[in-house]
Amino acid sequence: MTEKDLHKLSREDLLKLLLEQSKELEATSQRSEEYRQSFLRSAAVLDKLKARLDQKDEQLKELQEKIEEKEKQLSLLFRHLQDIVQK
Repeated sequence: MTEKDLHKLSREDLLKLLLEQSKELEATSQRSEEYRQSFLRSAAVLDKLKARLDQKDEQLKELQEKIEEKEKQLSLLFRHLQDIVQK
């Protein structure tokens, strides 16, 4: 709508137009707030998942270390068994 068209509108039409734009702005603001809240919830969930992943990584590292230790023990036992068998 051009400025000339706006000047042709009656006061009532201008007020209606202003009210309509105000409602659109309010709806847009509401959607923006909903998106912001959704983003914050998603970020919180992501932070929790990252923390759990870090915890699982640490547990996996500990288990890997235990496996390596058990493999060393088995290797020693196997060598000891071979020594016994060879004698």
